[in-house]
Amino acid sequence: MAGLDPAIHVLLAIHVFLASSWMPGTRPGMTGRRKENSRVSLRSTHPTTRDRPYMAIMPPKSAPTILRPKRPPPVLICGKCLSRIKDGKKLKQALKAELKSHAAARGGKRARLVTTGCLGICPKRAVVTASAATLARGEYVLVEDAEGAGEAVGIVQPA
Repeated sequence: MAGLDPAIHVLLAIHVFLASSWMPGTRPGMTGRRKENSRVSLRSTHPTTRDRPYMAIMPPKSAPTILRPKRPPPVLICGKCLSRIKDGKKLKQALKAELKSHAAARGGKRARLVTTGCLGICPKRAVVTASAATLARGEYVLVEDAEGAGEAVGIVQPA
């Protein structure tokens, strides 16, 4: 029976190893069981309506609120196209100036010019612009230079 003796020791070592709660990368004592009195109650740390009085005013489940901004919808311009063309900075400034003059003629606020990532059209020598009105129609406006900015704003921001 001397040949079976080492195998018993191996089985006992594996059993002890699997029964422990050790995890790699932890210190001793981190995986031990908590005492019942060491638990922190969530109710004691959760703020109440006394801490936030506006919570009592809000209904528990409200319907979505629809807002109408004072500003017209933004105009999107492709940042990748702006970097690829020769006078991208001048074109962006011209579009911004045209949006400002268009808003002054209508008597309202100017639409924001938002530089986006690639819109996926990628023309050779033009910049892709769009707005809510053109995207609703499924159209994009390609602007080649600063002289075409006025016409593009007329298309992108209809009166």
